[in-house]
Amino acid sequence: MPRPLAAVGTPRHPWYPSRVTRTAIHRTAVPHPAASHPRQFAIVSLACAMGCLFARSGRAEPEMGTMHIPVKHQLILTISEEGPSQLWRASIQNVGNTEVTVAADLRLLSFEVAVPGKKKTSSCRVPKAMRLSSVPEGSARSVAPGEQFGWHFDPRLLCFSSSDQDVLVPGASVLPRFGWERSTKTKWKGGKKVKLDLPQYAPFVAWKSSPQDGAKFLEGAPINLDDRYSRWSGDDAKDSPAADDEQPEIEKPTFRLTMLKGSDAATPRDATIRLRLSNQGPTKQSVFFRREFIRYDVLGPRGQFTCASGPDDRVPTRVSWTGLKQGGSTNLVTRLVEVCHPGSLDRPGLYLVRATFEPRDKKGYPAKPSSHVSSKNYVSIRIRTGAETFDGSPTFPIPVVPPALPPPGSPAASASTPATTSTSAPQ
Repeated sequence: MPRPLAAVGTPRHPWYPSRVTRTAIHRTAVPHPAASHPRQFAIVSLACAMGCLFARSGRAEPEMGTMHIPVKHQLILTISEEGPSQLWRASIQNVGNTEVTVAADLRLLSFEVAVPGKKKTSSCRVPKAMRLSSVPEGSARSVAPGEQFGWHFDPRLLCFSSSDQDVLVPGASVLPRFGWERSTKTKWKGGKKVKLDLPQYAPFVAWKSSPQDGAKFLEGAPINLDDRYSRWSGDDAKDSPAADDEQPEIEKPTFRLTMLKGSDAATPRDATIRLRLSNQGPTKQSVFFRREFIRYDVLGPRGQFTCASGPDDRVPTRVSWTGLKQGGSTNLVTRLVEVCHPGSLDRPGLYLVRATFEPRDKKGYPAKPSSHVSSKNYVSIRIRTGAETFDGSPTFPIPVVPPALPPPGSPAASASTPATTSTSAPQ
């Protein structure tokens, strides 16, 4: 006779259940509340369903037009160019559905340029003395939905070179950024350096409700430069001696003036230019070459002006003349502050300088205007600090809805057409 199952492998204890008993306990079905109290359960279920229905109907669902859009994705940064003879244009447009405040200052614009033939990108920005560490007073601008604003500017202010350009060259890819760099830290992970984002704090370049919470920077789409920008890199055939030979021989100057180098000056007193006068004639030439006989045409932040030290009525002596053999040259360095009107260089920014040499005859009298020699290229001077402050405010706002113009040909069309401003830049 087999032993009872309850006694197999189980201790004998008054209050310890057997294996069979424990298995039966675990397999015992627990009755559902609806089985014992069906009416009460139905009432409670109906009340819960009605409560959820009323709660859902009282809550407003977000519409597509009122959904929250991050500030960084609500603003679009765009740069455009029409060649080296025109100023570039940078604009910021609000494509969202709420108003955004932007720190509108040109000094926050920077470029990351991929130069052909170089592995690393080149960073272009204003010099350290002109950079901003906080939002300038009066630069916060409220941008309504659909509105945009921007600047006309010369990109050589950011990608500065005192002579020929080596960054803004044909084939370069220019990526624009606007604002401050994000706070990051570098950490080694898997044998490689990895940048990790840190908590971001003010200043912010754009925000909605508070300047303490917003976007650190904006990034636009890159643009590519074509072959026309060889003028800036010094590779253009227009500035070569071969191009001069193609000009008519009538009253052709025997000298050639070339701007060699500008300067990245800390103050206006440090702004210098270096130029060269060379003999292009077939024979040796003698020239009375002094800075008093050079006129400088300058294009700066406040417009165009001329710098000249004034006439020199002295009769040149024999030792004052410089003999230049065929193909020979002589150089001259000038401080602009000594030949320009006081205060004309006080505003920081980019200055483009071109020179004209007005020679003298052997008796010291001015030669005929046909013998004047002008340089065909400009040099850049960037002044970082001055008596005035840099004006980085936008140069053009664009309204949401442009005003309606009368149809072409109507009498009021000519009177209501807005005047256009020149955006050309020296090459």
